[in-house]
Amino acid sequence: SWTEVASRTPVSSVSPASATTAWAVARPPGIAAATMLVRSADGGQTWQQRGDPCSAVVGVAPFAVDFAGPINGWLICTGVPATDMQPKAFLSTDDGGITWQLQSDTCGPFARTAGTLPCVGYQPGISLLPDGHGWMWLNRGSLSATTNGGITWSWIGASVVSTDTNEVQSASLVSNVDGFLLISRPESQTACTAVSCGPQLLTTNDAGRTWTIVRTWSP
Repeated sequence: SWTEVASRTPVSSVSPASATTAWAVARPPGIAAATMLVRSADGGQTWQQRGDPCSAVVGVAPFAVDFAGPINGWLICTGVPATDMQPKAFLSTDDGGITWQLQSDTCGPFARTAGTLPCVGYQPGISLLPDGHGWMWLNRGSLSATTNGGITWSWIGASVVSTDTNEVQSASLVSNVDGFLLISRPESQTACTAVSCGPQLLTTNDAGRTWTIVRTWSP
């Protein structure tokens, strides 16, 4: 069952950290291009800004946040995209958002300073576990995995996700080897209509090496 939460703050990338606490990215009223990291302690009814961790890197702002419980959390900051590339920075906290540490950055106005975050791809989504295993998906990019909290990244899912052919709509990593992937499907597939393809839900139990179709929806 679900109960609608009335909030005056428009938020995205909502990540619950407990039964009442949640983190999200919000846009300040009247400032279309700005974003900020916010936290709610009352189940999403009100939100308060929690500093600007992204200010540690030039030219990026909060885009997506993910907490795995009340203590461990991750934030990805992005800048203005160009063609298929976008400046990004990946930060982590292990004290409930009091302090944040840069794990990886890329494609910014200066040379890379940390990690192996991919430059290609934009509008990232993230799903991580408390031990630092995680996934990141990108438009015009692919699905990437980390095992050390976002310092290094490697592509996975090449058999089901292909740049500029289809995209990951959403993903959820539920253990070090188990996860779910919601993807669009390329119109070239024989099962697709001439209009478009519906989404497809996949699952893996070997950290993304192989995938099994769970369900396919019609366009």
